[in-house]
Amino acid sequence: MKKIKDSSADYPKLGKLISWVDKPGSNQKIFYILILLCTASFGLEWTYEKHAYFEIESYKGFYAFY
Repeated sequence: MKKIKDSSADYPKLGKLISWVDKPGSNQKIFYILILLCTASFGLEWTYEKHAYFEIESYKGFYAFY
């Protein structure tokens, strides 16, 4: 059986762009990015008036929690 060389130089452009996801420790980076986006979502909810269809959607932080 031949060993396949896994070099990111052979990847297409999109593969090179997201190759950091496969490296060790990237799960923590993804988790912290998710926390940052949820915090930003929660903070931005205070800047506009919602027109919710369901009552639960009108609660502050609903979309950040969901």
